Amino acid sequence: MWEAGNDMKEASQTLHKTIRITGQGDSKQKAVGNALAQIHKKISADSNQLAVRIIPEDIRIVSAIVETFKEHFLFFFFPRIRKKYQVTLDVTVNVMSLDLAALDFTEQKVSSPDKVLLSKVKSLARGGK
Repeated sequence: MWEAGNDMKEASQTLHKTIRITGQGDSKQKAVGNALAQIHKKISADSNQLAVRIIPEDIRIVSAIVETFKEHFLFFFFPRIRKKYQVTLDVTVNVMSLDLAALDFTEQKVSSPDKVLLSKVKSLARGGK
């Protein structure tokens, strides 16, 4: 709830959403971590509201792929096998968001922060602090 004076308005709402995210990395942990880090970005792109709290409720693995390839230094030396992990997840999240359109801002007039007081300029010119 958001409170402004005596009248109270409902500015927050909670909804359940399922989103599909993908991530990749050179280890399983990095691939899953990269995918989970995209949750907030994906939710923010889908909505014009401000996501305040995002709680993952269910995670389903759609696909988990590992690409293996052999690489050589200067085409012949030091062969090594490299792996690249890619994961696609369906994540069901509970999102508490704030509707910015429901917020009523009151305008206050203030003096310019760029204003320079002439008395301070004169004292600085005389060498005072």
